[in-house]
Amino acid sequence: GVIGPGSIARAFAYSIQGTTNSKLTSVFGRNPQKTDSFASKFQLNAHHRLSDFISSKETDAIYIATPQRAFFLCVRSNKKWQTCSLRKAAYHECLREHGVNRSC
Repeated sequence: GVIGPGSIARAFAYSIQGTTNSKLTSVFGRNPQKTDSFASKFQLNAHHRLSDFISSKETDAIYIATPQRAFFLCVRSNKKWQTCSLRKAAYHECLREHGVNRSC
């Protein structure tokens, strides 16, 4: 899943489409119209409540694509969410640790 249906998420969604081992399934955003439009464009489930988005059974990883100083990837491991900084070294170490063998 992806949080923040903006330009960063759009680039991420297009990248996921080019993979064979990943599928983007849902998006969360605070603006219902923008979130619904993004979901429609990429055939995703739109979530307007963060608790619904996070508790979705089909989501194993969450990319937080909001305009902040650092981006994060959250990975579900043993039914708990782990947060990985997307600083290059930490990001790749986190992916390996949680069994994700390819970054997007």
